Amino acid sequence: MKIGRGDGIFFAVLAGAVMIVFGSSLFFKEAVVDDIIYVSRFHLLSFSWNNLKLWSDSVIGLWSPLVGYSFMLDYFVWGKEHIFFGAHLMNILLHFVAAAGFYTIARMLKFPRLAAGLTVLIWAIHPQRAESVAWLSERKDVLLLAFGVWSIVFFVQSLKRKNTGLYVLSAVLFALTFCIKPALIGLPLVLTVYQWGRYRKTDWRFYVKYSGIFWLLSLVYYIAFRCIVSQGDNIGTVGFLNQLSLMGWRYGSYFVKTFIPYGLNPYYPHFSLADHSLMPLYAVCAVWLLLLEFCRRRNKKAIYLYLPLLLSFSAAVAPGLFKIGDVDFADRYSYFPSIFLLLAAASAISALVRHFPVLRKAVVLLCCCLAVSWGIICFDRVFIWENEEAFSAACLDEAKPNYRRLIADTVVKFDKRDWNGAMENLVRLRRDYADEIEDRMLTIRLFSDSIEGVIISESGNPGAGMKKVFQVLSHPKWKLLLNTTFGYPRFLLLKAAGFSQRAGHKKDAVELYKRLAAVYGTYEPMEKEFYLALAALCQEDRTTALRHFENAHKLNPTDENIRKNIEILKKHQAKRH
Repeated sequence: MKIGRGDGIFFAVLAGAVMIVFGSSLFFKEAVVDDIIYVSRFHLLSFSWNNLKLWSDSVIGLWSPLVGYSFMLDYFVWGKEHIFFGAHLMNILLHFVAAAGFYTIARMLKFPRLAAGLTVLIWAIHPQRAESVAWLSERKDVLLLAFGVWSIVFFVQSLKRKNTGLYVLSAVLFALTFCIKPALIGLPLVLTVYQWGRYRKTDWRFYVKYSGIFWLLSLVYYIAFRCIVSQGDNIGTVGFLNQLSLMGWRYGSYFVKTFIPYGLNPYYPHFSLADHSLMPLYAVCAVWLLLLEFCRRRNKKAIYLYLPLLLSFSAAVAPGLFKIGDVDFADRYSYFPSIFLLLAAASAISALVRHFPVLRKAVVLLCCCLAVSWGIICFDRVFIWENEEAFSAACLDEAKPNYRRLIADTVVKFDKRDWNGAMENLVRLRRDYADEIEDRMLTIRLFSDSIEGVIISESGNPGAGMKKVFQVLSHPKWKLLLNTTFGYPRFLLLKAAGFSQRAGHKKDAVELYKRLAAVYGTYEPMEKEFYLALAALCQEDRTTALRHFENAHKLNPTDENIRKNIEILKKHQAKRH
């Protein structure tokens, strides 16, 4: 494929449309939900060996070192004052790179320039894209696609030109996607099918030679993820049939919301396995079988329809192989498959227009209207990610919001000492989510019991209230509280540790501080040292406490609380000597 003047004009139009729709996010200056982990801890964004090592570990249950490194690059370029502007700008640029790659793929698949341009434009400013581009934490999506689509482009070009350099570059980009997110694990199947459809060779060595390394990379990653990275922690607990149902429902949801962006919900919409079946998959398969047969009769290169379908379905399968985020469907999960669903639809519509040329102008006009209207909706949805207040309002506006947002709202009400509002939310949680998967129901129960315990304690009966809190913290699965909000388990453990200290139960306080170090030290080594120092203070081991505080100070020299503790302990040492 050669880039002509028409392609250059489209790239300019695409860049302008993306900037107009998503440009408002450049002025967002607040962390929303998981952003606090990625961009609010400035001392972890400077380039150092400790920070590089930290981001190489799993973050929020996902091994994604390139995501952390990309935020470090933002911080290096823009500094603390402009990190949010720079990070949002990077998200927009990566989104444009991904869109440009998809346009290139469409042109290589012999799509006419106008059909490819309108299809990619509709995808780029579709309302579902707002979550992936405007939410900084979803750097995973835009970074994954920026690498993934160009891996496909270079693979196709390497076959066409017999260019080893392009082939190696394609394989490297594919391997790097596993350092972001495992959604492209099904790509080798797609590449193999492309080889067969394009060249129709029967010699198996041809397929091993070109796509074999991709199969090997996927297999190695899958084994490593299951056996080493996740160690069982990140693997879904639902059974095989439920996973199959989930995959079918995901694919059906990708299909429906790609063409009818109705009922979009930020973060995760409410979802229950009991409410869904394989029917969406059956319906989608029936539609595509009709389209495939139609295109097969009128276009000998029907492989160009099969290829997008395989690509889109591979993304629906990935969460079944890995527990990514949650068992829920989220609008951002459509970032990868939706473009291929649109390409498949564009292929079918192109065949229809070739058969009925009179429809050409009407189809172009309809696509332009869709692009404009969906772009306006997307522009409006971007503001959901402006701050935590706007985000919560959008989530809680749903009749049955995601349970995590209801929990977060309960924590907000609790912080404001709105006991009645918090208790009303607990009643709603128990009522609306009584028929969920086991771990989710247990999470809600543990959270509700702990909130009730703290409210009882704050209302004048600390003994009875903290007894209930300790019952929660002694539960074998108390760590499910980490599925609520990032800060709530820390608050609960600190509350229990403080109560134990005041009651003279030093052994319990030490155990709780060590638990804090084990849990939050995973996210930040400084916190591990800080809580180990508090544990040492409970044991009146000031020498060990000072050592841990000094280690924490090295990791975060700007923390005033750590500095003051060091000064107090050094003064105490000076008095003794």
